[in-house]
Amino acid sequence: MHGFGEPVYRHGGRRVRGAVGYYAKKGLFAIGVDLRGREESDGQRDNGGLEVMDIYDAVQAVLKKYPNEADPDAVNIIGWSGGGGNTFSAVTRIPDLFSNAGAFYGITDYGYWANTAFKGALEADIGGTPVDVPNRYAARNSLLGVANNAYTNFHFLSLIHI
Repeated sequence: MHGFGEPVYRHGGRRVRGAVGYYAKKGLFAIGVDLRGREESDGQRDNGGLEVMDIYDAVQAVLKKYPNEADPDAVNIIGWSGGGGNTFSAVTRIPDLFSNAGAFYGITDYGYWANTAFKGALEADIGGTPVDVPNRYAARNSLLGVANNAYTNFHFLSLIHI
C-alpha cells in the first residue's frame, strides 16, 4: 500500500509496482492497489476514507480474474505510513477479508496526526480540519476498531521518538 505524500513522481515513480515485483520474486501472488489520486489513478485521494473500498474492489477483482492463483482464504495486506493507515482502515472496515495484515509506521488516527508536524497536510484530502469535520476524522481513527478484529493476524511496527 501507498505511503503518505504526493502522487507518483515525488519518489521517482511507481512505488507500488516495485513492492509488487519484490513479492513476486519471492514466489507470492501480489497486487499493488493504485488508490484514487495516486500513482496513475484519477480522483481525489482521501486518506483512509472511501479509498479503502478501492482495496476491497481490487481484491475482489483479482479473486474473480485469477481463481486458480489467488486464494480467498489467504488474502494478506501490508502498508507503510499512509499505506499502513489504509491497512488499519481496511482490517477495521472489512475484518473478515484479510488473513494477515502488516502496518509499518501506519497512521492509526488521522485526527491526532493532523495536529502534529503534519498539520495542514490532510485538510484538502479529508475536507477540513478535525474541528471542521470531526466525523470524517473519527471515521479514520482505526486504533480501537482494529483491536476488536478477531479474524486478522495483525503485525505492526512503529517508531517511538525519545
